[in-house]
Amino acid sequence: MIPPMPGPETQNRKHGFFSKQWSRRSILLGLGLHFFLWWALSVWYWMSYWYWNKGAWYMLIAPVEFGFLDLQPDVWPFGVAGLLASGCLLGLTVLSAIKRKRWAVLLAHISVALYWFSSFLIAATWI
Repeated sequence: MIPPMPGPETQNRKHGFFSKQWSRRSILLGLGLHFFLWWALSVWYWMSYWYWNKGAWYMLIAPVEFGFLDLQPDVWPFGVAGLLASGCLLGLTVLSAIKRKRWAVLLAHISVALYWFSSFLIAATWI
C-alpha cells in the first residue's frame, strides 16, 4: 500500500521551520556558547594529555595562522583548509546575524564544528 502524499499544509510546515527568524542576540549567544564549548574541550585535551600550556590560547588562532604559514608547495592543502574554515566561520556568522534564518544559523553552527575540527587536525599534525 502506498502512503498518501502529504498535503500542501504539511509541506509548508516543513519549509516553515527553516524560514523562521530568531533574534540576533540569541543567534550570537548560541554561536558564542558553541564556540566556547569547543574551546573548553580543546583546553581540556591539550592540557591533560599533552601538558601543553600554550595550547589553550593557540588553538583559537591555529587555523588562521597555519593557513597563512602553510601556503607552500608541499603542505598547501593544510593552509587552504585552515583559511577556508576560518572564512566559513566568519562569513556564516555574519550571514546568520544578518539573515536571522534558521538555515543560516544551522550552517554557522556547522562551520564552528568545522573550524575546531581543522584546529585539532592542524595542531595534532604539527606538534
